[in-house]
Amino acid sequence: MRHSIVLSLVLTVIVGLTLIENTSAQQPSSDSKFDAKAAAVNITKEIRRQRSKAEERVASLNAKFPPAATLTAKQTADLATARKKYGDTKAEFDGLVSAFLVAIKTGDKTFEKKFKENAVDAFKANQDFCAFGDVLLERTPSNLGADDIVKAVGSIIDLVRRVKKENRDALAQAVELEIKWKSWADLSPKPEAKPSQ
Repeated sequence: MRHSIVLSLVLTVIVGLTLIENTSAQQPSSDSKFDAKAAAVNITKEIRRQRSKAEERVASLNAKFPPAATLTAKQTADLATARKKYGDTKAEFDGLVSAFLVAIKTGDKTFEKKFKENAVDAFKANQDFCAFGDVLLERTPSNLGADDIVKAVGSIIDLVRRVKKENRDALAQAVELEIKWKSWADLSPKPEAKPSQ
């Protein structure tokens, strides 16, 4: 009885892996129209979530410490540290996005290992910034979900493997629009112009 259950489980796993492999190997037929935007939205979901978390901290910090406010020396230093951490996070994700776009445009399949490493570094930088922001905002630091970004990287790599040559430029353009990060200054309210005398 036990032997038959184990055999049944093994067969189930083999069938499941075969189905996954076959699904990954499928490419859109040459007649079907490739929806670059839909593909970009689908595979960049986790990177956009990471960006959204970071941007929410920037907005909250800007609201708590507005440009016109008088800050203590410690608050000024803390805000400068937060800006640097956000800048470091943006730089990590900019590098990740750049590698992603090159891989899409060229069909490079050798970028996987480095891309995974870069994704982990980018996630860690964002985790560090968001946790620091949460401390300044006097709230409990949240976990951004490391497992999710690892899964997202797998989806990205899979698409780069499968995307057809004629669809690469359109996909790269759509991806860039979806996951571009803004600078802290771009996310901050602009000071009101003083009325002329």
